[in-house]
Amino acid sequence: MKKEYNLVNFLKFICAVLVVLIHTVNRETKLGYLCLITARVAVPIFFMITGYFMAEKIYKKDYEKVNKYIKKIFYIYVFWSVIYILFVPQRYFSQGNIKGQLFELMRQFLFFGTYDHLWYLITCCVAMYIIYFFINKFGLRITMVISLFFYGCSLLGDSYYGILPVCKLKNFIDTYIFYFGEVWNSFIWVLIFILFGIVIKKYNLNKKITHGKYVFLIVYCLFILEHFILKYLNIERIIIHQFFY
Repeated sequence: MKKEYNLVNFLKFICAVLVVLIHTVNRETKLGYLCLITARVAVPIFFMITGYFMAEKIYKKDYEKVNKYIKKIFYIYVFWSVIYILFVPQRYFSQGNIKGQLFELMRQFLFFGTYDHLWYLITCCVAMYIIYFFINKFGLRITMVISLFFYGCSLLGDSYYGILPVCKLKNFIDTYIFYFGEVWNSFIWVLIFILFGIVIKKYNLNKKITHGKYVFLIVYCLFILEHFILKYLNIERIIIHQFFY
């Protein structure tokens, strides 16, 4: 009999509601604006939950189960990609360069989803393969350092884009965004969150950390404070303002 994770299931429900709010609330109202800011934790939490439940399979080097999990998600991704291509063809094909449109469709399929919300599935597949390889090749600590570096790069291409002077790093990030889509829907951004889930499971942190509710509240307040500081300093990329406001 499988163990019940009632708290995790409740957390997934709350996060699902937050994801719906992100895409449905009126962004012009103060309440909608606040929802958009606070609800951004939903997707990272989903990735952490994924890492939590995959941790044991990764550390046991159970490639068959890891691969089975990834293939299951990938098949779902392919199925819905085909559905959208068939029923919303105008999104992908129009009069013009057919070869160019096919190339663009393939780029979307491989890197950031053929439809807006499908990025989560393809990103999860790629990220899980990367983490499985890195942990079993280099260990958890080095994988964590590498993931933190990638996450830092993703922040420079998103929330902290304005602090970058005109330099080779900025040009590199701009090139990455041009070819692979936004950094917030790419695998380099999610690696660290999946790893957080793995660390929680490996070291049983969900039971060891005392006063977890207060820790969460403090971190959450700092998360919201960061948003307003970045907004006040006008550091975020313009596309982020368009998305959230």
